[in-house]
Amino acid sequence: MSSEENHTPLVDAEVDPVVYKAGRIKVVVLALTFLLLFSAFNSAQNLVGSLYKGQGYNNLGLISLLVLYAIFAISCLFANYFISRMEYKYIFIFSSLGYVSYTAAGIWVCACDGSDSGACAEGVIYFIVLLGASLCGFSASLIWIAQGGYIDSIGQDTPSKKGTFSGIFWAIMQGSQIIGNILGTFILQYLKNMQYFLIMTGLGIAASLLFFFLPSVKKVENKDVNVPITIQIKNVFKLMVDVKTRYVLFVMMLAGIIVTFYSGFLSTLVSNSIAREPDQSDDDFNNLVSKKLSFTLICLGCFEVLSGLISGRLGDKFNVFKLATFGTLICFLGVLLSFLGLFTDNYFVCFIIASVWGFSDCYFQTVIQTLLNKLFPGKIEIFQVFRFILSITVAIFQVINILLQDSPSYIFLMITMFCIMVTNFACAQLGNKAGNNDNVSSQSSQN
Repeated sequence: MSSEENHTPLVDAEVDPVVYKAGRIKVVVLALTFLLLFSAFNSAQNLVGSLYKGQGYNNLGLISLLVLYAIFAISCLFANYFISRMEYKYIFIFSSLGYVSYTAAGIWVCACDGSDSGACAEGVIYFIVLLGASLCGFSASLIWIAQGGYIDSIGQDTPSKKGTFSGIFWAIMQGSQIIGNILGTFILQYLKNMQYFLIMTGLGIAASLLFFFLPSVKKVENKDVNVPITIQIKNVFKLMVDVKTRYVLFVMMLAGIIVTFYSGFLSTLVSNSIAREPDQSDDDFNNLVSKKLSFTLICLGCFEVLSGLISGRLGDKFNVFKLATFGTLICFLGVLLSFLGLFTDNYFVCFIIASVWGFSDCYFQTVIQTLLNKLFPGKIEIFQVFRFILSITVAIFQVINILLQDSPSYIFLMITMFCIMVTNFACAQLGNKAGNNDNVSSQSSQN
C-alpha cells in the first residue's frame, strides 16, 4: 500500500478520462457489494422492531438498535487503529461478518418461538440478540470509516469528481432499501419469520465472499499507524473540535436523526394507519404491520436512489453548505408530513412521508461525504468523527423513542423539528461564512 502523501491531484481541466473511468469502476464494485450486504441488514434493521414484537419481545428490536449504535459510536474512536493496519478489502470482509451476526440472531429468536426455558430463556434470547448487535456495532465502525477512506483514496486523482463518486456509491448502495424490502415483503407474505432471517443471513454471507473481489486502492499514508491507541483517540477528539469540523457537526447529527426516524418512528406511523379488526390476534396484527411497513420502505428506497443520482452531481457544482441548508428544508417538509400522518392515520400519507425522508437520508449522506472529502482530503480520521456523531445521535434518539412510547407521538416529532431548526440556522450561518471565505478548506487543523 504505497504512500500518496506527495501525490498532486489533477485540476478540473486535467481530469484523465481513463483514471476517472477506473475510479468509477472501483466505486461501482464497492457499491454493488454494499448493496447486497445492506439489502439484508437494512431490511432487518427496519423490520426488527415489529418482527421481534411479533415473537413476544416488545422492545427487543429497539433495544438492539440502541446497543448497536452505542457500540458503533464508541468503536469509531479507535477504529482507525485496525483500519490503518489492514487493506481495505480485508476490513470489509471482516466487518461484513458482524452484520451477518445481527441477522443471524433473529434465527435464534424464531427458533425459540413457543419455548421459554433453557437456551430459549428470555435472558438467553436477550443476550444472543444484544451480542449480535454489539458485534454489528463494532463492525459498522470499521466498514463505514473504511468506506469513506476507500472512496477518498480513489478521489485523490480526480478531486473534482469526489461528489460524483459519492453520489454513485450512495445511489447504488441505497438500492438496498428497495431490494431488501421487496425481499422482506415477499418472504413475510409467503414464508415465516424464521425463513426471513435465514435468507437475510445467507445474503450477508454472500456479500462477505464478494468482498474478496474488490479492487485494491492505494492508501494515503497514515502517520498515526504506530501511534498508541490512546493518542489516536485523543486525536479524534481534537479533530472533533477543529474549526473546520464545526462547520459540519450539526449536519452530521441531523443525518443520525434521519436514520432514527425511518428505522424506528416510521413503523409507529404505519401501525397507527392500520385499522385493527376486533377479532385480530396480536401476532396477525404485528405481521400485517411488518408487511405494510415493507411497502413504505420500498418507496423510501426508491427516493434514496433518486437522491443519490441528483445530490452527487450537485456537490461538485454548488456550495455544499448551501446544499445542506436546502436539505434541512426537505427535512422540515418530512416532519410536517409526519404530523399530517399522525393526525389523519392515513396509510397513503405514509408513502409520501417515506419518500421525503428517503430522499433526505441519501441527500445528507452524499453531501456530508463530499464535504469531508473536500475539507479533509486524505484524512480518514474525519470519517471516525462523522460516524461517531451519527451513531451517538441515533443511540440518543432511540432512547428518546423508547422513553416516549407511552407518550403522544407528536412529542418525538416536536423534538425532531427543533433539531432541524438548529441545524438549518447553523448551516445558513456557516454557508455564508464559507461563501465569504475562499480559504475555508485550507485552514489548518490544530490536531
